[in-house]
Amino acid sequence: TANADLAAGSDRVLVIVPAHDVSHDRDTFPSSQFEALHAAKVRVIYADEDSLAAFGANPLDPTVRRTAAIAGREQGRRVGASLAGFWS
Repeated sequence: TANADLAAGSDRVLVIVPAHDVSHDRDTFPSSQFEALHAAKVRVIYADEDSLAAFGANPLDPTVRRTAAIAGREQGRRVGASLAGFWS
């Protein structure tokens, strides 16, 4: 999963999850990962619909690498401005 707990002790944590929003799925994304970050300011970015469509059923398939990268870059451009305040 996201391994967000590995950032314990940080002041700010940006978690990028290359999957659909599983924040309510305890088996896939256990809340314990975020409980370890209790003192941190945390922001989570999940793959959007365009990114999910770009990498399809198998995100490790090398034939989708280019389309997935383009979709991820476009999502990054869309959410980038909202992250400026998070880092400052």
